[in-house]
Amino acid sequence: RRRPLESITLNNCEIRDNGAEEIKLFFETNPHALPRKISFEGNMLGDEGFEYIGEIINHSSSAFEELSLLHNRMRGGEGFRVLGAALARQERTLKMLSIGPSCD
Repeated sequence: RRRPLESITLNNCEIRDNGAEEIKLFFETNPHALPRKISFEGNMLGDEGFEYIGEIINHSSSAFEELSLLHNRMRGGEGFRVLGAALARQERTLKMLSIGPSCD
């Protein structure tokens, strides 16, 4: 039996919205690989990227505990709404959420 990943750290990798979409597609086809902790700090994620991350969390079959999105390019909008709704479903297990200033 496969052991799920504990965490994935993709900090400062210059990930843009299309990269977040590719990551979402990977986890949709490999749901067992979704970790409990993900960090996307210091990337170039905008509204679409945040929406894709929300979709990743929505498809999670396990308890999601930590998400860090500090220093990206989020300005609010649909992506933030999708992400917020996904995180609300994780309210019992979510222990840490970091969303901070934009890095433009």
